[in-house]
Amino acid sequence: MTSMSNNTQKHFIVEQIPLPTWVSDENGLILYCNIECTEYWLDTFSPLPAQWLDFIYPTDLDEVKNRWLEAIRLQKRIELKCRLLRAGNQYRWCKLSIQASKYRSSSQTSEWYVSFLDIDHDIQEQQNLQKNIEIQNQMLDISVDCIKVLNVDGTLSHMNKSGCLALGVPVDETEFGMKWLELLPPHIRKRGRVALKKALQGKVARFAGMSCLPDQDPEYWDNMLTPIHRENGEIGQILCVSRNVTQQHLAENQLRNMSERDELTGLYNRRSFKFQLKRTLSYSKDTQTSVGLLLIDLDHFKHINDTLGHSAGDHLLKVLSKRFSHCVDDEKCVVARLGGDEFAVIINNLNSENDVRELAAILLQQLNQPITYLGNVLNGGMSIGCAIYPQDAVDQSGLLSCADMALHDLKARGRGGIRMYDPCMMQMTETVASQLNLARQLIRHHTIQPYYQPKVDLNTHRVVGFEALLRWHTTSAQRGYPAQIAEAFKDYNLASKIGETMQHQVLRDIAKWINLGITPLPVSLNAAPVEFLRDNYAERLLKKVNQFQIPTHY
Repeated sequence: MTSMSNNTQKHFIVEQIPLPTWVSDENGLILYCNIECTEYWLDTFSPLPAQWLDFIYPTDLDEVKNRWLEAIRLQKRIELKCRLLRAGNQYRWCKLSIQASKYRSSSQTSEWYVSFLDIDHDIQEQQNLQKNIEIQNQMLDISVDCIKVLNVDGTLSHMNKSGCLALGVPVDETEFGMKWLELLPPHIRKRGRVALKKALQGKVARFAGMSCLPDQDPEYWDNMLTPIHRENGEIGQILCVSRNVTQQHLAENQLRNMSERDELTGLYNRRSFKFQLKRTLSYSKDTQTSVGLLLIDLDHFKHINDTLGHSAGDHLLKVLSKRFSHCVDDEKCVVARLGGDEFAVIINNLNSENDVRELAAILLQQLNQPITYLGNVLNGGMSIGCAIYPQDAVDQSGLLSCADMALHDLKARGRGGIRMYDPCMMQMTETVASQLNLARQLIRHHTIQPYYQPKVDLNTHRVVGFEALLRWHTTSAQRGYPAQIAEAFKDYNLASKIGETMQHQVLRDIAKWINLGITPLPVSLNAAPVEFLRDNYAERLLKKVNQFQIPTHY
């Protein structure tokens, strides 16, 4: 009667459990199961008793057995997940809860309540979610961009394979948590810190970075930080996408060098020189320091090109450029090729005029060591004009003009050597410019006139000829003389045009005299030395004589 009462009570308890439940002895035999269990299995275990371990998925069986024996040995409640057979020979994931009963079986062994919850749907969703995460991770790892997810405290939550490789983190790392900024090169961290702060304020931030791992060339990155907002609008994490722009960076540097550097010598070109000079003068103005400027001109360089060819001239320029670069302090000086045989050197933080003279002397000595090309020694000289800011000029154009005046003054006095700018050179330059301008006006306005000075035979006192003198009348009715345009006679183009004007007017007058029946006397014409730089002076003069049909027997 007591046994029946116990069984009834036991069955009653089991039926009250809302989950599928069975009662098992220590050997795993199912002694009784509730209605939920019966409905779940649909007589799969009929007739009872049945061995419940037979319904465990084969690959899960060993673990379930071990846990079951552990529960019996320790008499404790356990929970585990495994796949359990259901009607239709289908295995489904279930969560088993096993605990000892206060009742004993007929064999006086302990009885156990085994309840389970079907979690197959949850497991499938979890597996699908994990699969999606793995697919996303694979997609992220395939990306060449470095993709990082940062927590709001700046620690790494996740990073793809490219990010690990770029920052020197093992590619199989799963537990991140390290400080992102500490993985960046020290000189980049400030930029990263500013960008992270901006992103935490809800703004998209961007900065240029660089990574430099041991035994690898530096790589350059374009980093973009975007805030990730939660549903409540708060910033939960920061997405950092870093794109490798090394090739673009190198290409930009190459293009920059091509635009800034002289192709032949590798020195700064004229455009870059002007930029460097402007920047140096601006810094000098702010720091109240001095700047030296040297303009260098190679003497007789054209002779080398004409006699040995342009390749020889190019060789001289390249060798000399290397020597210039080696003998100056890169942190203090800028060397540039302005074009042709012209060079320039900027000296910043100048201490005294003596610094300019010393460097100019060193540069001048670079031609002392012979430069050879195909067995030929390339001889030449060098003229250097120097000026100092703000001693000689207070701006860029003024400083260039002063150095240029010093150079031209040196060349006018015989070439070769060093010449510092002197204020008196300005007056000379203004005089030269004024004379050249006057000569151009005389040519443009056709105001040049020949004045015929008689030539008298002292023995007979007869006029035997004339010298055609260059004259003109000014706006004040005063007479102009050649000395007022002396600089024009050093310029081939101006001297030739003045000479041609005089020739035209003299030949026109002679032709007029002949037409009037006057026997012309010889007329001499003056010519500037530069007019003979070309070998066709006589030919051009004879051509004009023929044009005016003047007989040559006079």
